[in-house]
Amino acid sequence: SSLFQPIGTYLGNPLMLAVNATTSRLYVVNSNNKDLYSNGSVQVYNITSPTAPTLVGTAATDSFSSQIYLDTVNQFLYTPNRINETINSTSGQVLQVNINEASASFMGVTSSTAGGSPFGIACCDPAGQALVASLSGVLNAYTLGAGAPTMTSTNLSTTASDGTVYTNPAINQLAIIGAQAFVIIPAGNILVVNLSKLGGSANPVDYVITGVTSPRGIATDGTLLYVT
Repeated sequence: SSLFQPIGTYLGNPLMLAVNATTSRLYVVNSNNKDLYSNGSVQVYNITSPTAPTLVGTAATDSFSSQIYLDTVNQFLYTPNRINETINSTSGQVLQVNINEASASFMGVTSSTAGGSPFGIACCDPAGQALVASLSGVLNAYTLGAGAPTMTSTNLSTTASDGTVYTNPAINQLAIIGAQAFVIIPAGNILVVNLSKLGGSANPVDYVITGVTSPRGIATDGTLLYVT
C-alpha cells in the first residue's frame, strides 16, 4: 500500500465478458483488483443503454478467475479460479456466483475444488454437466443446480498411436460437440475426449488432433471447430 494507491472504481485486470441479451446484463470477470496480485471480482452491469452501463452488483473473489459460464435457468455464474499468480499452482477452485437480483444472496459466492490452475469452462455435456480444464491435466465435470456443484475428476494422460506420451497434459480451454469434448493443449495439439468415459477406469481420450501449434482459443458452431 505504500507503493500503489487504491484504484477506486476502476478494474485492475478485466479478463472475460458474458452478456445476457434477454435481461440486458453484462457480466465481467476482473482477474485482479490491485497491482499487487491481490483479490479479484465479478461485476454485473445493466446495459439497457449499452454506451452507458451502470453497475448493478459486485462479488469479491480471489485473484485469477478466467472464463465464464452463465446458467440462466438457475441464475448462477460459474468461473474457474486459480487463486494466486503461480501458474503451476496445485490448488484451484470453481466459483459459483448468485446472479439472481431478486435473491437475498445476490452476488453471494460459493467455491468448489477444481485442481491445479483451472482456466477453461464449457457446458453442457450430455449429462448436463459443466466441464472445466486445468493445467494439471485434469478435466473436471460439475453438476449444476441450486446447491454447490459436485465434481467428478478425470486425468487426461494418454499415449497416442504414434507413440507420443501425454502425461498430465496442460490443458486450458475446450469446446463440446455432442458426446465429445475437444480440449486444447497450449503447447500444441487437441485432445478428443469421449464424455461417456468421464470418471471411469477407461482412457477417455479417443483421438489426438495433431499439427495444431500453440492453440489459444477454441469455439464451435455445433459442427465445426474454430481454433486460434
